[in-house]
Parts: sequence; C-alpha cells; structure tokens
Amino acid sequence: MLFNIPFSRDIQEVQRNLEKLIRSYLNISFNPFLDIVHEYEHYHVHIDKIAYLEKCQRVTEVHTTDGDVYRSYRPMYKYQELLPESMFFRISQGAIVNWRFLKHVKGYRAIIAYGKGDKAQTVDLPISPKVYKFVKGELSLRSSITG
Repeated sequence: MLFNIPFSRDIQEVQRNLEKLIRSYLNISFNPFLDIVHEYEHYHVHIDKIAYLEKCQRVTEVHTTDGDVYRSYRPMYKYQELLPESMFFRISQGAIVNWRFLKHVKGYRAIIAYGKGDKAQTVDLPISPKVYKFVKGELSLRSSITG
C-alpha cells in the first residue's frame, strides 16, 4: 500500500487526505548520505553505495559496493530508522540489505551480490522466518518490475 489513507466514500475527503499526505511527504528533507563514525573519524557514505549492514556482536559493519567496510558502534535499529524503507529492509536481527543487491532467496538464506570486475562479491545472509515470505514475494515483484 502506497499511502495509509482512511477509507471514505466521499471523494472530496479522500482527495483532501491525499493532498495532506503529499504535502507532508514533500516537506521531508532527504539526505542521501549516511554519517558513520569509523575508527574515530567521520565518513559520509552515499546510501546508493551501501550493499548491506551486518551486526557483529556490539559493532555494526556497513559494507559498500566499493569493498570498504565501516565499523560503527551505532546499533542496527538506529540505522534502520535512518535508511529509507523503500531501499533497505531488515531481513533478520543482524542484517539490513539494500533491495538492489539482493539477488536470490532460498532456504531462509539471502544472496547479496555487489561490485564489478575483480571486486565482485557474493554474500550469504540468514533471513528471519518471520519475514521470509515477504522478502521472497517482494524480491520477485521487484525483479518482475525491473525486468
């Protein structure tokens, strides 16, 4: 569902609610960079370059398409709040993936492929049973749209 609009038979009321939602959506400022503190230095990583995030004990690792890995002490739920829901999804307690790089789902495992040439990498991440069906369906829908 694109918008959460209450049901009404009055078309004018629906139109008012839709206009209000569109205005509030357009007023949101969007920052395409994610601020990461890695080894006591601040980095601004463009969200298009983030392939996936993985939790390793108390550290969150941000893996980019360039092959760089940024280690941060910011918890996963904070990253989940910062990243756009249309591009990223939390597939398990310890992983958030970029939909663009999610290639295949089978047996509660997600295959992430990113990089080009010599830097091409493939990663196998676990998927929570709670979201497995959703991820599989969403991936097939997204792949059918992109062709």
